[in-house]
Amino acid sequence: MKREINLTPEQVKAILVEAKNHSLRDYLLLKTMTIGDFRVGEVVGSAARRWVKSDRSWTPAEPNLRGLQIQDLHDDGIWVEGKGWKKEKNPAPPKLVPLPVELVKELREYLAKRFPGSQHLKNGRIFEISESRVEQMTRFYAKRAGVIDWKLVHPHIFRHFTTTQVGEKYGVLAARDIARHKNVSTTNRYLAEINPERKRQILQEQADLISV
Repeated sequence: MKREINLTPEQVKAILVEAKNHSLRDYLLLKTMTIGDFRVGEVVGSAARRWVKSDRSWTPAEPNLRGLQIQDLHDDGIWVEGKGWKKEKNPAPPKLVPLPVELVKELREYLAKRFPGSQHLKNGRIFEISESRVEQMTRFYAKRAGVIDWKLVHPHIFRHFTTTQVGEKYGVLAARDIARHKNVSTTNRYLAEINPERKRQILQEQADLISV
């Protein structure tokens, strides 16, 4: 069975610090992915096709996501096309993710540096990088940040981190909304992994509220 790890807030901060010291793009990508509770494919787009070893051929990949787009970035957040948005039955329409004002400003400053002197750039991906490269990148920064099990770090862990944190603080319904899950049962799979010590702390906080 494949082992999984849960990152602490201190570890996530340390990873972001390492990314910021190394690459502005990498830092903003990881920060956006974490704060927005995005899937990696939603941020960088997914490959149009995949290699099938059994058939030794390329086949169309599903879901085929286009990634976060420059034209979809607004003052109040960014529009994202999530998993299942191309389905003929019950398609998932694009949703506005209300990003913090500071992050929107950072993304715009990054784009200005990426395309210096360009006043007419309105379309295209914000981050030009593949999903596989993001996976390598997360392990690289986790190792530099001193995460012991850095080999187990992958992009989805940052989404897991945000969903779990929101669920602990604001409840499963808030976590489902932030994660854009269709069913609350999917969200519960994230929250069911809260460690016993954290559960004890939460219950103690609740007990303190009604202490007489």
